[in-house]
Amino acid sequence: MTGLGFFVQNPCFNPNKDVVQLFNYLDSFAPCFSDVKLTAENAFNAIFPGKIFDRAALNGLMNKLLAVIKKFINALQKTTNRMSVEFGTLIFYNRRYPKRFQSQLKKVRNLIEKNEKGGMRYRYLSYVEYQLSRYLAINEKSRNYVTLSDAMDKYYWLSKLPLFAEMLNYKLITADNGWDISQLDIHLKFIEEVGYIEDPLINLWYSLIGIFKNMLDKVPVALEDYYRFKTLFFENIDELHDNEKRNLYIYLRNIIRLSSFEDADYYEEEFEIDQVGLEQELIFLNGFLRELSVKNIINSAIKMGEIQWAKDFLEQYKDVFWKKFADDLLAYCKAVINFYEGKYDEALALFATVQFNNVFFEIERRIKLIQIYYEIEDVELFGNQLNSLTTYISRNQDKVGEPYAQSYLGFAKYVRKISHIIRGDLDEITKLEKKISKIPVRLLFEKKWLLDKLNELKGKR
Repeated sequence: MTGLGFFVQNPCFNPNKDVVQLFNYLDSFAPCFSDVKLTAENAFNAIFPGKIFDRAALNGLMNKLLAVIKKFINALQKTTNRMSVEFGTLIFYNRRYPKRFQSQLKKVRNLIEKNEKGGMRYRYLSYVEYQLSRYLAINEKSRNYVTLSDAMDKYYWLSKLPLFAEMLNYKLITADNGWDISQLDIHLKFIEEVGYIEDPLINLWYSLIGIFKNMLDKVPVALEDYYRFKTLFFENIDELHDNEKRNLYIYLRNIIRLSSFEDADYYEEEFEIDQVGLEQELIFLNGFLRELSVKNIINSAIKMGEIQWAKDFLEQYKDVFWKKFADDLLAYCKAVINFYEGKYDEALALFATVQFNNVFFEIERRIKLIQIYYEIEDVELFGNQLNSLTTYISRNQDKVGEPYAQSYLGFAKYVRKISHIIRGDLDEITKLEKKISKIPVRLLFEKKWLLDKLNELKGKR
């Protein structure tokens, strides 16, 4: 507790001497605090000798000590980031030590300008401009209220819009109606009328929220809206914090699935975004690749016919797969590649070794088994796996989400129909082919494979 002791005794962080005495008294019983002498009355007497015991006063001191401890914990979390430290000091000086505020403000502004890619640069700068304007308006009697208001509004919206986006995304994933977003349209209209939408970062979050609102209303994402969001994201990526970059990238990747792409363009866009995410390390978390990101990359590469690229990816990045799932993930990806190369025995052997708790992996593993049993014409295992798949999806629909569940169930529906078609029955084949072709690829898992199987049936008698 030595570091905490220095922190509590530092008047910059705790000007209350009674809190220091309370801490010193408690610290004398560390580390087990089981001594019978450690009582509220004894603590009060140590701090206020000769006074009548006052529990309310002691509770007030305890709350103040707790607040200082929270500051200490927060400081520990931020000391690895110089911007966070200096910015936190600026806020402290603004509240507690105004004589040092102006010099600290200059230090923060200089640090921002030197560190253009330091994360959340734009948001820090907006707040600093606000604080500078506020300082001039109050301390130097300047009437710079326009700059003051504009900077504060930008800081406000760049803090609030990401929260709205997170709420909408949560509603999309969970179908939870507990979040109250009834005032959202009023806020968005205000941003439009005042003209803050011209600010590139505000426009970025504004565009994302508009897409999420359409998705909640079951409206497919227009390509114009998708490309606007994509452009704003990559044009302003250096102004974003690492967590913001990663979250916005994930939003972008997921939005592709619900955008109005033609089939070929859909696969191409997915593969392009996956490559960019890999090259710019947008899909890494603490230096590692998560299992869903790896699965998505392998799937998009294969859909583009880039099997060799997928193999090279596994070899190059296997050492940075998330450690908990690394072995299973590598086996799963190799099994998928083996399937598309027609190596069904090797694929089955690898799939048998894979164990994932993730429902997406389990569903897609089962789908691959169905495809394999179809290819090797094992009717019994094909039927068993197909029945098992539909039951599993129905039981886990709340975890998967409606769009994905319908896509997977659509595969089950049409692969069953294909399995019942008599070889060479061109009327039935053509009828089913037309029906499947009309379904957007985002709404039907393994659409291309299903159409390939129908095409193969045309030439068989």
